[in-house]
Amino acid sequence: MLHAFNATIQASAVIKRRTFVKNIIGLFLVAAVLLTAAFACNTGPVNISSYKVSKDKDANQEASSFKGGDTLYGRAVVSGTTGAVKVKFRIETDDVSGASKGTVVPGSEVTVDLPSDGTATYTVPIPEGAVKSGKYNVIADLVDDKGDKKDTKTAGISITMN
Repeated sequence: MLHAFNATIQASAVIKRRTFVKNIIGLFLVAAVLLTAAFACNTGPVNISSYKVSKDKDANQEASSFKGGDTLYGRAVVSGTTGAVKVKFRIETDDVSGASKGTVVPGSEVTVDLPSDGTATYTVPIPEGAVKSGKYNVIADLVDDKGDKKDTKTAGISITMN
C-alpha cells in the first residue's frame, strides 16, 4: 500500500512538472509573438527626420544662398507614420525690405501627399523680379490625415536679385 501511495505521489509530481514545462513554453511563445508585434509596429514619433534645401534635385549639397533664376529644391524625409500624411512646403519672408515677416511668397505653396513614411520633394523656381533680395524661410509642415500638424522644419535662405 505504501508503495502504491509513493507511485501516486511520483505520478502527481511528473504531471505537475509537465504542466509547468508546458506553461513555460506557452509563456515564451506568447512573449515571442508580442515582441515580434512590437518591433513590427512603428512606435516612434511622427516627424520630419531630415530636411534639406539645395540647388540640385537630389539634395546632395545643402544650399542657403540663391539668385533670381535659380531653382530651389526641398527634400523632407518623413518617419514614424502609421498612415497617410501631407507635407506642406512654402517660402515665407524673414527679413525683406518692404515686406512683413512671415508673408508667404505667392506661388511657393506646394502640398505633397505621402501614403506612409517616405520622402517629399519640393521644387520651385525663383523667378527674376518676382521677389526682392533678402532673407527667407523655406518651411515644411508635416500634417496627419486629420489635419493636425505633427512637425515643422525650417531652413533659412537668402535670395539675391541681379
